[in-house]
Parts: sequence; C-alpha cells; structure tokens
Amino acid sequence: MGTGIHNSILVFFDNQMDGHNCIETYTRLPVEDEYVFEIQRKNALPPVNVHASDAYYYDLADFLSRPKEIRRGDFILIARPEAGFDEAIMQLLEKSA
Repeated sequence: MGTGIHNSILVFFDNQMDGHNCIETYTRLPVEDEYVFEIQRKNALPPVNVHASDAYYYDLADFLSRPKEIRRGDFILIARPEAGFDEAIMQLLEKSA
C-alpha cells in the first residue's frame, strides 16, 4: 500500500466527490504514506472513510494492515483499473458479520 496512485485516479476521485449529490465535504486525513479520505454526507447520513490503495493485488495481508481509520462500514478503493483482490477477504468479513 502507499502513495503510488497515479495522479489521474486522484483527479477522477476528486471529480466524482465534487459532483456527487450526497457528498457535503471530503477531506484527506493525515495518514502517513496512505490516501484516506473522510466523507461527510448530506441528508443525515453518517460519515464514511475511504482508503485508496495502490496495490496491484489487494490481499489478506493488505486488508489486515489497512489504516486504523478504516472500520466496518467504510470503503477500500483499489485504485488501479487492472488490480484484483483476494476473495478470502470477503469470506473473512462475512464470518465477522
């Protein structure tokens, strides 16, 4: 994980957040070497955090070492179009639900 995300992906993310009708504000959190955003939503919806990962393959080790700011109900954006993820993560989440 880290800050190796191509700038065009960050520009795309910014454009999507700016144009979304349920987003009040979004802010990058001060997490060293990571892209973590706090999103304040409209209509009394609770805030959510998003972790943008630069992993080519997001595996269980990546998930278990995710930033502490990412909790149940938050999102992980695998920010490489060609990337994939380990489906064992989904099985782990289903067991903990």
